[in-house]
Amino acid sequence: MPFLALDLSLDLIRGLRPTIELLRRKSPRLRRQLEDSLAGIVQNVCEGSGRAGGDRPQLYRYALGSLREVNGILLAAVAFGWLAEAPSAAERDRLGAILFGLQRRRALAGRGAAAAFSKPDQLSPMRVNRSALDPGPPRDRGRIPQVLSPTPIRAAAHGAPSDGH
Repeated sequence: MPFLALDLSLDLIRGLRPTIELLRRKSPRLRRQLEDSLAGIVQNVCEGSGRAGGDRPQLYRYALGSLREVNGILLAAVAFGWLAEAPSAAERDRLGAILFGLQRRRALAGRGAAAAFSKPDQLSPMRVNRSALDPGPPRDRGRIPQVLSPTPIRAAAHGAPSDGH
């Protein structure tokens, strides 16, 4: 059975072959790092798809981290002027979205959505703090509140009567 994340990661390697060749001439160190990161995506996706235990989301998270490292290397190559733009942007975005979903979905599986947040009612549609959404009564926007007026505060601080001068 085909696994989309694996297919996309392999397609990404194939699509970045010209860039790998360019980096072979410009920066062998970045080329090696790019190859290692691309291989890391494939390795972690393969290992994660074969796991049934609790470390499965972590493997997808590692794959996503390797993809982000690929993005960083490509952005650096653009900044150095070796590339006009980072190649395979749409493919990288699609793979990143899939990996993000896999590591989130797998992390939440079996625990319920509320367990992913620090407070049980956080982001829950059933528990909404209506007072936080209600702006309250309309304010008189034409008058400056007394606390913001500098004259009475200065006069009161020095013990003088507050006559406005």
